Amino acid sequence: MVYKLVKYFKPYPNNDNPYLTGRDVLTVFTCAGLILFIATFVVGIRCLMDFDKGLLDAKNHDLVDINIPLV
Repeated sequence: MVYKLVKYFKPYPNNDNPYLTGRDVLTVFTCAGLILFIATFVVGIRCLMDFDKGLLDAKNHDLVDINIPLV
C-alpha cells in the first residue's frame, strides 16, 4: 500500500500521458479491494474463533419446548 502511494504521488516529467486518468481509477479500486480483502479476512477469523459455540442449544431442543400447535 505504501509503495502504491509513493508511486502515485511521484512527480512525472511528462504530463501528456494518455493513461494518467486511468491511474486514479486503478488506485481507487486497488484501495477498495485491499480494504475488502482485509475485512473478509477479519470476518473469517472471527467466524473461525466462534466455530462450535453457537448452535448447540438450537440443535438440542424438542418440539414441545417451542409452543407451536401441532395440527
